[in-house]
Amino acid sequence: LVGGVYTWFGGLSAVIMTDAIQFLIMMLATLPVYFILTKDLGGFNQAANQMMEMGVSEAYFNLMPGSNHPFMGGPWLIVGQCFVAALAWAAGQQAMIQRNLGARTVYDAKFGNVMAAIPKTLGAYIYIIPLTIAPLYFALNGIFLPKPDAAYGTLILNLLPSGMIGLAFAGLFAAGMSTMDSMLNSTSTLFVRDIYERFFVRDKPDAHYFRVARLVTLTCLVI
Repeated sequence: LVGGVYTWFGGLSAVIMTDAIQFLIMMLATLPVYFILTKDLGGFNQAANQMMEMGVSEAYFNLMPGSNHPFMGGPWLIVGQCFVAALAWAAGQQAMIQRNLGARTVYDAKFGNVMAAIPKTLGAYIYIIPLTIAPLYFALNGIFLPKPDAAYGTLILNLLPSGMIGLAFAGLFAAGMSTMDSMLNSTSTLFVRDIYERFFVRDKPDAHYFRVARLVTLTCLVI
């Protein structure tokens, strides 16, 4: 509801501004999980060695599996993820394209893409490394997880103090809102520009299309 309200009133500008604020909240809330967990376990290398002593395969810690890996070999991982999935997401996903089209100049669009890529790499320290060694933390502390999906939330609840827990879950809500508001804005733009204006009602003032876009936003939110 909150995401729909600011998307309704502010459009792409509101989406971008709130996404920037939500990103900062997520960083402040989730980065401490990495530092606290690795400190508790004596660092990543020590945690990895202890897990291998407990029977975990060394391949579990190998970022680039061999070409004969049964699920996805290293070469196919590079081709599939880096050149297909990543490009399709970054260059073909509507929410991403709109941010580029909303830039003041081509230089701003290029600069924004580079600047966005830098903090994106923090995802390794926010999610990948903590979740890789999380099983050791759970085993040492007698924590049983009925579902693997609960791992990150369980780390937050057990490692962070109360105030930080609230901030962390605010960050997770912010991530959901960020995805949702981008969907609302891009869907309304797609419908109005590529369908409504092109095939049904042409040569109307911008105010008309703006009203229709708001109506589409509301409809998508209800759906």
